[in-house]
Amino acid sequence: MISPSRGTARAPLTAALAALVFAGAISCGFVWDDVILVEENQRIRHVAAIPSFFVTDYVGGDYPTGIYRPAVLTAFTLEYSLFGTDPAPWHAVNLAIHVANVLLLFAVGRRLFADATPAWIASFLFALHPAVSETVIGLAGLSGLLSAFFGLAAWYLFPRGAKGLAAATILYLFSILSKESGAVWLVPMLLEPVLRAGCERTGRGISPGRAGALFSALALYIAMRMNATGAIGVPAGGQILGGADLATRAVTMLRGYAEYIRLLFFPLRLAGDYSPDAIVVSARLDGAAIAGLAFLAATFAALVVALKRNRSAAAGILLLLAGLAPVSNVILPIGAVIAERFLYLPLVGFALFAGGVLHGALRKKPAAAVAITLLAGLPLGVRSAARGGDWRDHETFMESLIRAVPKSYRSYEAIAERELRLGHYEKALAAQEEAYRIYPEDRSLRTLRARILKGAGRLDEAAAYLSTMVAEMPRERRSRLLLAETLFEAKRFNEALKQYRAALETYGDDYRAWIGIGRSEDELGRQEEAADAYRRAVALRPDLADACMRIGLIAMEEGRYEEARQWFRRVRDGTNRLGALLLRGRISASLGDMDDAANAFREAATVEPRSPAPWIEWGKMLEQMGKKDEAAEKYRRAKRLERGKGDTRPDPRPEGK
Repeated sequence: MISPSRGTARAPLTAALAALVFAGAISCGFVWDDVILVEENQRIRHVAAIPSFFVTDYVGGDYPTGIYRPAVLTAFTLEYSLFGTDPAPWHAVNLAIHVANVLLLFAVGRRLFADATPAWIASFLFALHPAVSETVIGLAGLSGLLSAFFGLAAWYLFPRGAKGLAAATILYLFSILSKESGAVWLVPMLLEPVLRAGCERTGRGISPGRAGALFSALALYIAMRMNATGAIGVPAGGQILGGADLATRAVTMLRGYAEYIRLLFFPLRLAGDYSPDAIVVSARLDGAAIAGLAFLAATFAALVVALKRNRSAAAGILLLLAGLAPVSNVILPIGAVIAERFLYLPLVGFALFAGGVLHGALRKKPAAAVAITLLAGLPLGVRSAARGGDWRDHETFMESLIRAVPKSYRSYEAIAERELRLGHYEKALAAQEEAYRIYPEDRSLRTLRARILKGAGRLDEAAAYLSTMVAEMPRERRSRLLLAETLFEAKRFNEALKQYRAALETYGDDYRAWIGIGRSEDELGRQEEAADAYRRAVALRPDLADACMRIGLIAMEEGRYEEARQWFRRVRDGTNRLGALLLRGRISASLGDMDDAANAFREAATVEPRSPAPWIEWGKMLEQMGKKDEAAEKYRRAKRLERGKGDTRPDPRPEGK
């Protein structure tokens, strides 16, 4: 029987505090993996694509990762249908799920401990801990958030009769379909009856039927995964420790465990990546590896003690260890050495252990336990809130990465990106070469080199380098599209067109390839073919304002004025916004639709308030209508504006993406 406690009332306050701490995330943009998985991901643009997620790799067929997360892709697709590419509501969804997880953790903790106070301590630490910040703030963290949500909900419902078992089994399956490590949620579900407070004497476990339901869900997941990816693990090309022997992986894991312990107890320094050489990859037992071994031994010693004195707290250690096991690179090599996002699930276990130990030590002084929790938790919350500033945009995030882990190959990659943006091409190449020296297996570093060469104007050299990459890896989309863009920039339009068409044949519809085809056909003087390509691009991504502008111009040049006007209406942002409004106004005036013409010129004056062009065009229209006084007033407005700001529309041809 669960005893009442004042800790119950603290749970919603803790959830509200979590929302407050991470509220800054809502103003963040698309950062790091968010760009590939959300902002530029064509797979999530159509709800009709959802069934395909259950039979394909997470990232896509042209870059197999061995990651299988159809539930996340489904969630992304639904979010895109609601929010488009406005990042704020996406971040709000992440935050809402984290808050729900805080409440679910309190609910299962209250049952596990038969007391609300240790459950509240656990939920408080989990809610505010900086180690969860990457998962909560980064949109790619939705996988960890959903996996924990489904896993915690399954744990909560699992003991609740036949209906609870059925719901828990389905939720458990969705936890694994959200993230592979969700499989470990069966550990607390199966062990709770022998670890829950008040059940130590009985030692009764789960019935075979109930356990079988969970294992059936796990077996179904494995079958679905094998059907989609063809393997249980990550393919060799996606393994960051691919080719390393077991000794190297085990010793590297010890270094990683030492870093995880630091993040749990002293999370002042946070980074979005811990690639080589931030974590040294070798079988040599150095100081970091020995420290990791000592921490691991201490963890197992704590588990032994907890099993004798505080079994409910032992459940937390077991979940911590179980959560880290799949990402240790020891059982199966994966695509990262360690990562803060890997701690979201294990932190549930760590928080439960901390709550059980603190409450057990101060059982007769609950106020002291609450005070200690607040003293420890509030600084953690301050650090978590500050972390949001690092995720404001991609450039800020990369700068924080450079500061946090300067020896990581990803940091050298970030330096190269920064120098490329600044136009310091030699420095960019030097940083790229250092990153490639540390970790030559990352193919994106080769693409980065080609981008630097292209930026430096060494187009033929970049094209030759990319041609070699495409020959070696014909299914890598980025290299082929970059080759096509480089050939276009070198004015080798027929060759560019060939590569863009090859991209479509290899990967299927891609708006970037269609845009490239349109631009190439434009340069070759084939305007109808160009317009058709632009239309195909817009069909895939309706917000391509520049493509809409170009289709409108082609239609106008061929005398299809009503069609042109409709395309100009679709130009709602971008550098051609002013030009589209002016052209729309002129066409409307020529068609006799003076109200629409006036609205277009008025909107143009709002879009570009320092340009005299809208007022001049408006005045011309009014003059043709015989309204000379009104026309004169518009001309006076134009003259008062800064001289030299006439109708200087930019080149309306779409830029490559």
